[in-house]
Amino acid sequence: MNGPTTKGITLAGSATITVGAAATVYTDAIKLDNLDTFALTYKLAGAGGVSAKIEMEQSIVAPTANVADVNSVVPETVADIVTAVVDKLLHIQAIFPVSAKYIRFKITENGVAADMTLAMNLSIQNRFET
Repeated sequence: MNGPTTKGITLAGSATITVGAAATVYTDAIKLDNLDTFALTYKLAGAGGVSAKIEMEQSIVAPTANVADVNSVVPETVADIVTAVVDKLLHIQAIFPVSAKYIRFKITENGVAADMTLAMNLSIQNRFET
């Protein structure tokens, strides 16, 4: 294997993912060709409290927009990445996508009546045959 690389998770091309009070946002999709090992880092920020649920969605068809899409779903065998992150610390965890061509993330604000931002990165590693 080669060393891991990092891809910034974006929303409409922006590295700043803003989630409004009681809102749900969908990040841009990333194509998963020839990738083997995955880790997600995420950190919330906001003027007040923060609370978010983060889910991984996958699809065999590229989503056409950053909205709910019938082709993008949470795989049935995969748990939520986090059901309620309520701090402003940096988190990193392994994730295990299924064999689908695209991945994106669904972020839902969990009841804090304030906007928040989220920084996310996907660490990936390609597997090469020797």
